[in-house]
Amino acid sequence: MSFDVIMIKSLSSSSKVALENPAEKKYVSAVTGKPLSEESAEKAKKLGETLQKFGPFAGVHSSESKTSYDTAHYATGAEVIVNKGFNQIRLGTFEGVQAEQIQQAYAEAHPTARFIPEPNDCLNKPWPNGADFETYEEVDARVLEAFSKLHISKEEKPVYVVSAPKEPVRSVMLHATVAESARNSQFYQQLAVHLQREPTLDETIRQFAVRGQLNPKDGSWIRFHYENGKISIVDVSADVEFRKAPPVPGYIRE
Repeated sequence: MSFDVIMIKSLSSSSKVALENPAEKKYVSAVTGKPLSEESAEKAKKLGETLQKFGPFAGVHSSESKTSYDTAHYATGAEVIVNKGFNQIRLGTFEGVQAEQIQQAYAEAHPTARFIPEPNDCLNKPWPNGADFETYEEVDARVLEAFSKLHISKEEKPVYVVSAPKEPVRSVMLHATVAESARNSQFYQQLAVHLQREPTLDETIRQFAVRGQLNPKDGSWIRFHYENGKISIVDVSADVEFRKAPPVPGYIRE
């Protein structure tokens, strides 16, 4: 079984203002969201002009977020199937909390821990009394299951579109290798500089990157190929970045 998926990082309902201090970023997992603004809707339509070269599409999916749904609708003009498997992470206690506050909570819950991880990684570690949030490991399992079940078409080489928030996009990227066809991309070049060598064709991105280093920007896209349980990146837009370090790094406790 093989198929391709164009995964879009959904556009935002309004223009974002860059923070001078990344530690002030607030973690938000809202499922419903707001409709796209007129400006963002026009960006989605423009994105659709780029995506036409990959069509026709066997199916178009989105998370339950209104922004994801609208991005998929305006970009493809097709009927959109809502798939909660591609929803954003459920943050529970940490909904609306700043990145540095997550690290502080982790330090308090793990008094003997010498190293305090970057905020994303804090949410993927065991907590003494359990947690009321979804870990990134759980997000990955949920997203990858939804991804593997996309294929229902009888076409020989179908292409699907999925519009989703950042974390589901990162989940698929982390478990993917980089195909030969994507090796001229800016994203691949950034990986090679980080590694000081070229990644091999069988290395998944999670073998040399942490979640916070992957930065798919609003409206960016990645074309994945799925075959026999394995995922590879075959094409990627220029606005998917690989950072040398997460915006808020981990630190050694004083």
